[in-house]
Amino acid sequence: MNGQIDWSDLFFSASGRAARSPALIAAAILLGVAALYEALVGATLHWLTGWLIYPALIYCGACVLSKRLHDRGRSGWWAALILFAIVAVWPHPNGFFDFLFAIV
Repeated sequence: MNGQIDWSDLFFSASGRAARSPALIAAAILLGVAALYEALVGATLHWLTGWLIYPALIYCGACVLSKRLHDRGRSGWWAALILFAIVAVWPHPNGFFDFLFAIV
């Protein structure tokens, strides 16, 4: 990346590599956006707009995670397993299988 971070490429493209610092910053940004969205949006508006916001956040998270996995010498498809486990236990684990997903 030559010392420069292309943020749009980091969030919207799964190809390439990402060093630890940009990936951690991007993860913090995504978590901050999700927390801000949860704090500002009411229940009715959450039901209507959540179908747009959360898939976008999951897609951006998959791209960042895929780039980080590429940097670690792994396939980006491992991101699908990790993100599936996160979605499976959202918003909180209830049973034994949710506990197993949380371990992943």
